[in-house]
Amino acid sequence: MKVTLNWLKEFLDTYYLDPYEVAEILTMSGTEVKKVENIGERFKNMVVGEIISFEKHPDADKLTVCRVNSGKGTLNVVCGATNFKAKDKVVLALEDSLTTQGVRIKKSKLRGVVSEGMMCSEYELGISDESDGIMILSMDCTAGASFAESTGLDDFVLELEITPNRPDCLSIIGIAREISALKRINLRYPEYDVRKELNRDRDFEIDIKDNGLCPRYSAKIFSDIPKIDSPGWLKNRLMLCDYRPIDLIVDLTNFVMHTKPADL
Repeated sequence: MKVTLNWLKEFLDTYYLDPYEVAEILTMSGTEVKKVENIGERFKNMVVGEIISFEKHPDADKLTVCRVNSGKGTLNVVCGATNFKAKDKVVLALEDSLTTQGVRIKKSKLRGVVSEGMMCSEYELGISDESDGIMILSMDCTAGASFAESTGLDDFVLELEITPNRPDCLSIIGIAREISALKRINLRYPEYDVRKELNRDRDFEIDIKDNGLCPRYSAKIFSDIPKIDSPGWLKNRLMLCDYRPIDLIVDLTNFVMHTKPADL
């Protein structure tokens, strides 16, 4: 199972957790941490860029020459994608950055025009297996800001080996509760109004076949929900824990199931 440090911190009364210290204390208590990965390192030298203007490449019909604000100046970037417009915020890979496919970005000439960086797709960032063009970021992002920090990807992922006798650790809150006990940090449970959450707006029955195996099961019906895309922060959080984002309903289900232990 995978958890992220920032996700864990949401349920712990602390602003700082050392990922390697957490890995050590969990391992010594019987919950082995097999790997700690600094996700932010994947996106070194990648910033938020803002497309100022663009025009067709003079010698290539399928290429576009873009003027992109890097936060520290304007760069020429030659791009083969077409899914952008002026003022869009994009992921700008600067010189010496590295894509997931191992491509080192450097200043070069493409069909006679200098390109000083690259606007990245989700595939090149390792966020998605497929991409129809470059990744378009929220307009709230600031040109020149770190891409990882702007999208919540400045995080550490801990890969855990959960033993069969510790099903209580099969969730984010379960691991946070374990850290809380080991480090003597207050645990912060999510706040919600039980009466409001359990308000029955439709009559339906839940038939539990075996009360010994499942003493309690709660459900709520949602209807007429359009199939819409999840926000970036939710996609990224799930992706870091090896879930493939599908749509808002599926993603919220996976998010809740990964966050919440069975006893809450």
